[in-house]
Amino acid sequence: MRATHNGGCHSVRTDWRRRLAGRAGASRGFTREPVASAADAAALPPTTPPLPPPPMPPPSVEQALRSVVSLVRAGQSADARRQCLALAGGAGRPYAEPHFVLGVLCSSESDHAQAEVHYLAALAIDPHHAASLINLGQSLLATGRAAQAVPHLSLAARLAPTTVEAHLNHATALAQCGQHPDAR
Repeated sequence: MRATHNGGCHSVRTDWRRRLAGRAGASRGFTREPVASAADAAALPPTTPPLPPPPMPPPSVEQALRSVVSLVRAGQSADARRQCLALAGGAGRPYAEPHFVLGVLCSSESDHAQAEVHYLAALAIDPHHAASLINLGQSLLATGRAAQAVPHLSLAARLAPTTVEAHLNHATALAQCGQHPDAR
């Protein structure tokens, strides 16, 4: 099958390969010209349509999460975990926040494997949950898997450009992978 483009004849297959190659580079954050600042980067057109915003938890879920945080601060992490598990597995729409809080609880107990499960569950619900991306990257770094942390931390740094932790962890992961020039 042939398609005409700019007066020439190009294979549709070749045209799609060229488009996909361009999008693959763009999806990794590559642009045709270097970007001088975050303001310049914000002015660039998006390479893919943005995802719809994740559903916000209703006030009852937000209140329950505040209760969980209060329990953690009071040193009652077992009760906090039970309440958070109930929120995460409760009926209705799933929300990323209970999984994120469970991940934080697991990370605070150095249970990085279980923390990763909860951060990934949060990201399955909201792929742009920057805090989950940052903490997932930290868990991966803590377990010596810097190469796996890089894409998560790279996305976190793009989603939360003013969050120092995202950029610091991203640079750390790049340095641990031997990509020192990119860790600037």
